[in-house]
Amino acid sequence: MTKTAPQPPPAIPDPDFPFRILRIFFSKVLIERARELPTELALEHLAEVKFAPRKEDRQYQTHLRLTSTQPQSSPVIVEIEAIGVFEYTGEGSPPKAALVHFINNRLLFALATSVAQLLGATTAQMGMPPIWMPVPLAFGLTEDLLDVPSSS
Repeated sequence: MTKTAPQPPPAIPDPDFPFRILRIFFSKVLIERARELPTELALEHLAEVKFAPRKEDRQYQTHLRLTSTQPQSSPVIVEIEAIGVFEYTGEGSPPKAALVHFINNRLLFALATSVAQLLGATTAQMGMPPIWMPVPLAFGLTEDLLDVPSSS
């Protein structure tokens, strides 16, 4: 039997999003609960977004970190960090505006969805009532927050 490395799906040309998500994974998952819980849980959270080019040519990654804001007084403490790795499929270097557009409109939505699924499945297995944790749809990432060379 011959083993082959997994291949990403082929890129479908999209002029608005000349990128392809290669993988999404979690680098940190912390969910702690008190012994007694209320029947309804709502968590306020802080969202932090980081962006970085990767060593591989034309690849980038974005980290989405969600943490509960008041862990001392909360019956539940949550800290989850999801990472999305993606590749530029266009010609030349990606313009910062295209990176920001893709990250804000596609990648962060995919990361937030993955976090919500993980949170729901894990807390259900912990015997907890459903948690309502607001996930912002517009993270407000701007070009000045990306540390990449400008396109030529």
